[in-house]
Amino acid sequence: AGRRRPPDENLQESRGSDPPSIKWRSGDPYLGHVRITSDGAMGVLLGWHVTGEDTWLEFARRFGDFLVRAQNADGSFPGEFDMDCHVLKNFTDATSHPIPFLLALSRATGNVTYETAAVRAGSYVV
Repeated sequence: AGRRRPPDENLQESRGSDPPSIKWRSGDPYLGHVRITSDGAMGVLLGWHVTGEDTWLEFARRFGDFLVRAQNADGSFPGEFDMDCHVLKNFTDATSHPIPFLLALSRATGNVTYETAAVRAGSYVV
């Protein structure tokens, strides 16, 4: 069995008592890194093109909506978050990774909000 990373000590503090406003994935607590989750969401979006299953596109939309809400004012993305969409670590060195996913999601849905977020991220990176 793989080793689980111990929970970040900020995890409990960041949760608070209010229910999360959006969950893009259900299940056990999971610490997400923006690079890994963006790559995974791109895979789901590509899978939607093959399967045509609405649930696949809805999953991608939920993650895209989370990214738009989590994007920092300067266009960067926080590096790590939990399943309740609370930012755990706001390092921004992986900001370029969601860009291809957001552009593909914008094309798939026709929603320019995702493209705008991608362009803002690109401006931060360059």
